[in-house]
Amino acid sequence: MTNEQIIMNMRVKLMNSRVIGTTGKKMEWVDRDGVITEIDEPAEIHTYVGWKRRGYQVPKGTKAKVFVPIWNYSTDEEGNTTMFQRNAPFFTPDQVEKIEEEVQDEPYNVMMA
Repeated sequence: MTNEQIIMNMRVKLMNSRVIGTTGKKMEWVDRDGVITEIDEPAEIHTYVGWKRRGYQVPKGTKAKVFVPIWNYSTDEEGNTTMFQRNAPFFTPDQVEKIEEEVQDEPYNVMMA
């Protein structure tokens, strides 16, 4: 299973348990038996870095809502890659704040007389 699939399964689980809401969109969901149904799309969850890339900040001291076992990769000095799972902390939309863009002051035009 890929990280995308692992995370999407967790999103659906969190939505069904009412930990997170929805995006307001619909999506097709394929269950283990291959049955396709239309469900509400669960709200996004991301790691600290994932939210940061999207322009959001996780406030200092905020505890992750859920830990998700995702795949990581490590390459040694000889170029051998090892794949392993680790529990990564994920945050929900209600735990983040939009990063305000820095406003740069216009330089003053000073006219000397």
